[in-house]
Amino acid sequence: MGDIRWLAVEGAENFNRLPRENWQLVTEARRWDAAEVSNFLNLGAMRASLEFLLEVGVAEIERHCAGLCEHLIERLPRDRCVLRSPRSPAQRGPFVCVAARTAERTAALWQQLREKNIYVSLRQDALRVAPNIYNREWEIDRLLAVLAE
Repeated sequence: MGDIRWLAVEGAENFNRLPRENWQLVTEARRWDAAEVSNFLNLGAMRASLEFLLEVGVAEIERHCAGLCEHLIERLPRDRCVLRSPRSPAQRGPFVCVAARTAERTAALWQQLREKNIYVSLRQDALRVAPNIYNREWEIDRLLAVLAE
């Protein structure tokens, strides 16, 4: 088999445990999904999204997201959590990974966050926080409050 789309692999919904070898394709129709769906009704929404991004400006979006990441890092409860991302903004992407002191506690934190409608990704035993232009500082503060519990 050649290249495949990772979402067509069994277990893809659990990104933290996605198999790197000996994978099996799903048996449902999503096995044949393309990376994008050819639905012309989506073009209007896509155009509006692009216009919005251009109006706000890529540099402003980058500045905003970097500021939220910095806010999280500066206030991270270090007695309970560790920073898994590089501290330097020049060495990390537009997201931050943090973890509790154990993998089990990290998974429990992920579940607590979901129960409070705070959505982050659980990846490789760390919480991946990827703020975007629509996120606000108070939302990062809500996340920090759960991490500090």
